[in-house]
Amino acid sequence: MNSVATAPSRLLLAVSPRWQQDARLDGLIEYAQRLGATLVLVHVVDDSGSNQDDNSPGERLVEQMQEHIVRNNVNVETQLLCADDVAGAILKAADDTGCSTIIIGLASKGILSRLLEGNIAQEIIAGAHLPVLLLPPEWKGRV
Repeated sequence: MNSVATAPSRLLLAVSPRWQQDARLDGLIEYAQRLGATLVLVHVVDDSGSNQDDNSPGERLVEQMQEHIVRNNVNVETQLLCADDVAGAILKAADDTGCSTIIIGLASKGILSRLLEGNIAQEIIAGAHLPVLLLPPEWKGRV
């Protein structure tokens, strides 16, 4: 039997200030542990004319999530990016960091908000050439 060594998986988790540190993160940590994977947390500040103070809540959230992941003995990397194309920046970060999967924690926002703000998850799915895992806001299961 031929055995082929494979590199550990790298999972990109797209983080926004709306994403809450909740049971979904614990489920992802457990999934990363099973795979021996590194979680790559990516937060993109939309610089298309929006308020530049928006990065502080995202930075704090990424730091809190990083600390929680490290406490659970999972390798973690973080990237804080600034771009006017949030979906494009996430897709590029996945390529640049060699990730095998993009994970998006969906926020519970209504149809009107999605129409006004755009739907980043939909843009990522349309542009991705690797699997995209969408986690609903109320999800509490195993991956």
